[in-house]
Amino acid sequence: MNIIEASDKVLQEQTCMLIRPKKSAEQGQVDCNDYQGKKKGWTILDMTTANMVKQVYNALSEKNQKKVVTMNPVQTISIFWSLVN
Repeated sequence: MNIIEASDKVLQEQTCMLIRPKKSAEQGQVDCNDYQGKKKGWTILDMTTANMVKQVYNALSEKNQKKVVTMNPVQTISIFWSLVN
């Protein structure tokens, strides 16, 4: 699952999740857990953040969308927030 798919899931289920970059060879993939309080090494993906990620992603060109899917998800969120603010 990548950051875009995780954002879709958060928005569909109207919840928040914990995400972290997967330690596998696949770039841009995330581990996801249901939110049960803040855990070390995990990032909270709430509905506001998920909505922002989807809106910025949809505004990007197809070329840049392909790049975003392979980026570190935590860095992606940080970059997207800086674009919005």
